[in-house]
Amino acid sequence: MFPVVRDWESSMPHGIGPNSSSAIAGRVLSVLRALHELGPGATSLAKLTQACRMPKSTVRRFMVEIEEAGYAQSSNSGAGAWFATMTPPLLPRRCGNSVAARALGVLTTLHHLGPGPVPLTALSAECSMSNSRTQRYLRAITAEGFAHPRGEQNWEAVRWQPAAVEALLVSPLATYSATASRRLRETRERTGQVVLLHSLVEVDTRLRVCTSADCTAGDGDFVRGLASDPRAQEALRTAPLDADAAGQVISAFLDPLTSLDDQRLVRVRGRGFARSPALLGGWDMLAVPIVRPVRGGRETAQAPYRTPTASRVTGALSVVGQPEEMTDQHWNTCLIALRTAARAYGEDMASRRHNGVAERWSA
Repeated sequence: MFPVVRDWESSMPHGIGPNSSSAIAGRVLSVLRALHELGPGATSLAKLTQACRMPKSTVRRFMVEIEEAGYAQSSNSGAGAWFATMTPPLLPRRCGNSVAARALGVLTTLHHLGPGPVPLTALSAECSMSNSRTQRYLRAITAEGFAHPRGEQNWEAVRWQPAAVEALLVSPLATYSATASRRLRETRERTGQVVLLHSLVEVDTRLRVCTSADCTAGDGDFVRGLASDPRAQEALRTAPLDADAAGQVISAFLDPLTSLDDQRLVRVRGRGFARSPALLGGWDMLAVPIVRPVRGGRETAQAPYRTPTASRVTGALSVVGQPEEMTDQHWNTCLIALRTAARAYGEDMASRRHNGVAERWSA
């Protein structure tokens, strides 16, 4: 997302001292940038100190400011380790009295007033600072890659990239497909929820693995919960088929209907979807199967999927949402979007197979 962190003591412009407001703003923002670059897991004070090339006491002091501004969360493993929140705070904070707090406040307000270019005068008024002081902070924010100038008196915040979230969710067994990523993004836009693509893997036992995910800056609660729960990360990446809704729909469509002795799976087969608690506390998962139709197969009357003898289930597509935030109508909207995308995935896979195109869609 950002360029490599540089040594601030050796790269400050001539005439700017290490204790000037511009230099302090630049250093706190470089610590924030390093926190993101070091990955989605917990980052220790020692790692941050090494990456930023600053005294440990300085980094610790800046991390207190960064956490108070909402850009970091303390690790449950103990003091001196933090998670990057991966998303800017949803609401602007009044700029504090310290230089670091003001710099972070300007950054938060810039995100809040966007998207798109934000006039310097509007930003200054929101932060209750003069144009000249706000502009000094904006230069530091721009130098660290958090914003771009748009003309002489306008700035635009760089959109927070959720790529680091995929490192928490996606199995290392996954292979990239540009078409799959595009369809996932379209489903995310239609549902407004985190969308996950799962594949069936058959080793000693049958597993479902997450091969792709689509999150946005609006998924802050999900990202924060996931980043602070390593067990949930592991479970969402790889799990047995009976662990959640994604695995259940794969199980329900994996074998002929006559061989299903689990009535729950029979019901899932009849409905064509499954819903269960997600493997992250406070979240539910809704999933539909992805099947690759075979030429000549016929549609069933029960559900818009091919019969077992004329198709092969290869995975599942799911959304996760917080039950207290999701109405029945919203879940139904998600189900329609999932079925549309899953059917397209299956048809794409069948087309590539019939045309002899070797593109892997599953692990």
